[in-house]
Amino acid sequence: MREFLRAYWFYIVVVVVLWVGLYLGGRYELVRTPEGFGAMAPALESGKFYLFRQYRGGRLRRGRIVCVRFERLDSSGKVRLEERFARVAGLPGESVRLEKGRLVVNGQSVEEPYLPEPSHEGERERWGELNTVEVLTPRGCVWLLNDDRLVRTDSRIYGAVPLRNVVALLEK
Repeated sequence: MREFLRAYWFYIVVVVVLWVGLYLGGRYELVRTPEGFGAMAPALESGKFYLFRQYRGGRLRRGRIVCVRFERLDSSGKVRLEERFARVAGLPGESVRLEKGRLVVNGQSVEEPYLPEPSHEGERERWGELNTVEVLTPRGCVWLLNDDRLVRTDSRIYGAVPLRNVVALLEK
């Protein structure tokens, strides 16, 4: 029992030291995805911790998973910060649309090997109905999409996301 406690405390100390080092370094942060979060499965699993590197400007690549923060009004009228995780689908100046659930950028179909395959026929039919109008991503913004295209809490609801709202990039 004594060995177990010693190993347990050692584990806790190592985790705390790593977390403090990463936090004080200011470049990385451990981010926990919310329970019940499935919009980016299987790339991000619900309730797990992931290492994100702070985004401090510069070019983004299509396909990168980002963390964005928005100010939202809650039901009591108070402003609160809300974090969302999504994948960069459109870069500034690109036209973006969905065609049968698949990404089309500047008229060209984009290979997305990270997308999960629909798990049953009903889901496959719903993906086939996912078509959007073409949208031009404004300068200084990105277009974000969830990997689970049936979950629309992405740019299809919020519109193009200003780069100033992108706070971190997932480290692989």
